[in-house]
Amino acid sequence: MGRIYHVVLHFFLFLTFTGALHASAQPQQWRDAGEALFTDGWISPLYTGKAECFAVRAQISADGCRVRLVEPYASAAFSSIAGENTVHWGEGRHITFDITDPQWVRILPAEAVCLPAGAAGASSQALWPTSRGEHMHALGYAREAITGAGLNSVYEDMVISIPQGMVSFGPGPDDLTQSFADMPLTVSVELSGASVPAVFTGTGTENALPEYFTLSGQPVHAPLAPGIYIVRTGEVVTKTAVR
Repeated sequence: MGRIYHVVLHFFLFLTFTGALHASAQPQQWRDAGEALFTDGWISPLYTGKAECFAVRAQISADGCRVRLVEPYASAAFSSIAGENTVHWGEGRHITFDITDPQWVRILPAEAVCLPAGAAGASSQALWPTSRGEHMHALGYAREAITGAGLNSVYEDMVISIPQGMVSFGPGPDDLTQSFADMPLTVSVELSGASVPAVFTGTGTENALPEYFTLSGQPVHAPLAPGIYIVRTGEVVTKTAVR
């Protein structure tokens, strides 16, 4: 009896583990959100000494919690800024923001561009977009200290704002972090505001009035400020954007 129990237990644990592994392996689903105006205080200053603004294709995750810029440094617009073809520098590399908490937007760590030898040093350099606030958080500073200094990234009025954008030469807190301008510049992403509907469940909207919530679940009332909201009408939940 004990042996049968152990066999069943091991089989259950195997199913649980493989199920969790399969779930974690599911890729994030993305939807096109039109073009965003990207004010790039990260890499552009290396070439022009200032933050340059150019249009970039944007996507939003199916759950509405993440926004990403698709291959911004592989674009023709950035090639014009750099004065050479940069397709291979940024091909397959995106910049992703977690906007779950609009007052605490996170820049998800990822390589955004690989500069060729001579651009930012003797050898080729992979660069990770970050900010002074993100760097402080990685070093262990509390959120209160970062927001108190005004260094938290925010999402307001359909614009993601990153004060004191910096670049890192690696994903770790001990990797060299710097700005290519004389001082760190503000980075911003102005979204197009295209509606992103996403029906999750249910029916029964007859005679039901819509209820509005922020992405963090806080109820809000009309008139709504520009932004992305969850709308519940009866048992139907959708997501929409107000411009």
